Amino acid sequence: MLVRFFSIVLFFSFSWVSYSQNVSVEFTFYNDKSDSVVIGTVFGSRQVSLDTLIKSSEGKVLWQPSEVMPPGIYFAWLKSDNTFIQILINGEETRMSFEVDLHKPKEIIVNKSSENELFHKYLRFLGEQQQMKDSVIQQINILSENGEKHDHLDIELENIRRNVAEYQKNVAEANPGTLTAFLLKGNLEPEVPEFDLEDDTERQAAGYYYYRDHYFDNIDMSHPALMRSSFIHTKVNDYIHNVSYLHPDSMKVAIDTVMKKLEVNPEAYRYFLADLLNNYSRLSIAGQDALYVHLVDRYFNTGKAPWTDQTSLIKINRLADSLRPSLLGNIMADFTTYRPDGSPVRLHDIEAEYTVLFFWDPTCAHCKKVFPVVREFNDKYREEGKVEVITICSKGGERYPRCWEYINDNGFGHMLNTGDEFQRYNEIHRFTKFPKAVILDKNKKVISKDFNPDRLESIFLKTIRA
Repeated sequence: MLVRFFSIVLFFSFSWVSYSQNVSVEFTFYNDKSDSVVIGTVFGSRQVSLDTLIKSSEGKVLWQPSEVMPPGIYFAWLKSDNTFIQILINGEETRMSFEVDLHKPKEIIVNKSSENELFHKYLRFLGEQQQMKDSVIQQINILSENGEKHDHLDIELENIRRNVAEYQKNVAEANPGTLTAFLLKGNLEPEVPEFDLEDDTERQAAGYYYYRDHYFDNIDMSHPALMRSSFIHTKVNDYIHNVSYLHPDSMKVAIDTVMKKLEVNPEAYRYFLADLLNNYSRLSIAGQDALYVHLVDRYFNTGKAPWTDQTSLIKINRLADSLRPSLLGNIMADFTTYRPDGSPVRLHDIEAEYTVLFFWDPTCAHCKKVFPVVREFNDKYREEGKVEVITICSKGGERYPRCWEYINDNGFGHMLNTGDEFQRYNEIHRFTKFPKAVILDKNKKVISKDFNPDRLESIFLKTIRA
C-alpha cells in the first residue's frame, strides 16, 4: 500500500544490534518515472535514509545491504510521486520481492514473505476504513456548518474506530510471534473495565487510574523492532504529556515510569533519554525546566547515561544549574539589583504578600509592547498593598544607560525599576529569553513563571486562587 512520505531526517547515529542474516529485497516498479529509489526505516519519530538505489530500465531495484538489518518497518521512497511503500523485515525472512504498479497502488504483489502478505492485507483494510472515516468526517463538517445534528454520524465514526481496533486485535491473536502482531497489538488501547461504583467521580477516577496503570500493557518493550515501529514515540509522549497530569511532579513520575520500562531495551532507553532531554531543553512550556533538571540529576549525573562524554555532561549541567535557582515550587535564590540612583534592592528583603519580577530588554520589541501591561498591573495592585512589582533590566556595561532612558521616556519612572551594570544576578539566574515574568509568594517561593507577560493579571489571579 502506498502512503504519503513527509520527510527524511537523520536524528543521531546508532548502531544495529546483531542479527543472523542479511536481507535481499527486490522491487519492481511499473508506471513510475523516477530513476532512483530511497531505502529507509523509521526510528522513533524520524524517517532515516539508509541507501539510494538506481532503477534498471525494467524498473527493477535490488536492495542488498552490507549490514544486517534489525526487525522493523522499512520503506522504499519513489521520488517522482513523493510516495513510499512500507515493508517489514522480521529477522527471519531474508529473500523477498515486491511488485508495485503506481496505477494500482493498492494492489502491491508480495512474493516470498508471509509476514508482508499479512501486513499489506492489514494496510489495505486500514486504507478502506480511512476512506470511510474521511467521508463521514466530511458529512459531519457539512452538517455542523449548517447547524444540523450529526449524532448518527458520530456513532458511525465510533463504529469505524471499533472495527479497526477489533481487526488489529484479531490479527494479533491469530498470528502470535509475528512482527505484524507486535505492531498491531502495540497500537491497541487498554480496555478499561466497568467499575461498580455509584459515585460518578469515583468511577471516572477508577477508570483513569486503570487506563494509566495499564497503558503499556499491549507493548513488548523488549522487542528489537520497538524503535522501528510506528507507535512507540507517539505512545511515550502521549503518556507523559496527556495521560499524566500536566504538573512537573506528576510528569517526573511518568518519565521515570517510562524509563524504567525501557531498561529492557537499551536502544530505546538511550533514544528516549536523549529525546526527552532535547525536548525539555527548549523550555517552551511552564515547568519544563524542572523536567530538564530532573533528567540531568536522575539519569545523566548518576551514570545512567554512560555514553555521554564529559564535554556534553558539562554542557547539560551548565543549563541545569542555571535553572535550579528559579524552579517552580522552590524558594527563589536571593539576588540584588539596583535602582537608577544606585541604591540596592535585595529580593528577600522585600516584604509583600506577592512579588512579581519582570525581566526585560530595552531593545526587545515584545518587552516594549508588554511594559505598559506591567505598569497597569503595578498601579492597580500595588495600591492595594498586596503586590510589589520589580522590573529588572537585562542590559549591562555600556548599554546599561539605555534602561533608564527607556524608563524615563515612557513614563515608567514611578515603578520599582532596577538593573545591574555588572549583571551580577546572572551568576545565579541566567535568563536569556525576554520578556520574562515570575510570580513569588510572601516567602519568595516561585508559584508561576514561563507565561506570556501579556496575561500577567489573569495568570496572577488564577495563581493566587489555586
